Amino acid sequence: MKTTLIRTVSRSFTFPKIPHGGKRPISAPMLALALGLALACLWPGPMAAQNAYTQHNLVSDIPGMADHTDTNLVNPWGIAASGSSPFWISDNHAGVSTLYNGSGVPQTLIVTIPPPAGGAEW
Repeated sequence: MKTTLIRTVSRSFTFPKIPHGGKRPISAPMLALALGLALACLWPGPMAAQNAYTQHNLVSDIPGMADHTDTNLVNPWGIAASGSSPFWISDNHAGVSTLYNGSGVPQTLIVTIPPPAGGAEW
């Protein structure tokens, strides 16, 4: 009865009858469009290149492992940097911090870091 009322409201348009129990079947072009969009969103092609990186060893204590060799570099674990200073690398259990420029060249300054109060000497 509601369908009849809606059909009489607009004289220029009549709603088509929907087969299959009131559900419209998906047309082939719409199905192709939906599948194409799903594949485009899930395809890893160009997105994989944006999430990649290349490792380049600037400095190491092992000869031949990096561009520069520095025997003062001992088990590095922390880095501090600023816009006007070289990189400060913390040498684990060595009691020093070694400094490097942006190319990995060791600087002449090696900073001694005192142990914490009550801590063991290096």
